[in-house]
Amino acid sequence: MQIEITRHDSTRPAEKPFMAAAVGFNAAWWNTGLVKGPIAWCSARDPNAGEIARAQIKIRSFTGKAYPSRHIPRNGATEIDFLEVRVDLRGGGRAIGRSFLAMIKEEFPGPYVTLSLDKSSDGFWRRLGWVEHDHPEAAEYRARGGGVPAVLFETP
Repeated sequence: MQIEITRHDSTRPAEKPFMAAAVGFNAAWWNTGLVKGPIAWCSARDPNAGEIARAQIKIRSFTGKAYPSRHIPRNGATEIDFLEVRVDLRGGGRAIGRSFLAMIKEEFPGPYVTLSLDKSSDGFWRRLGWVEHDHPEAAEYRARGGGVPAVLFETP
């Protein structure tokens, strides 16, 4: 597996560098909207399977003010805004997500933080041993079925 990184440091909006017709990835995450920097997009590729995972990284993020149990580092953190393994390659003990995350951590400085987008991703971050911070209104968000992400995870 090899990683390709596209960086965008400008505060001017930029389009995400992923193919709009790519199958197996959440189109709403990757093919819509403009993003301001500093930000980076990572793509993991396998010589036989093509693109197998993607990530969107916010550099020097100060996310987490709404989570009172989290101390925000003075210089911010590397935020893993999105991380997705192609749907047909998830599970099965391949550890693609874990391996891809290790490659990302080699390229970007810690500490690392992410916001869980749904309950299905919580387990991934928990298995990695990341520290979990619940939003003060998490129960209310969950009862409504979504809204603002309820769980923030960061590296120990």
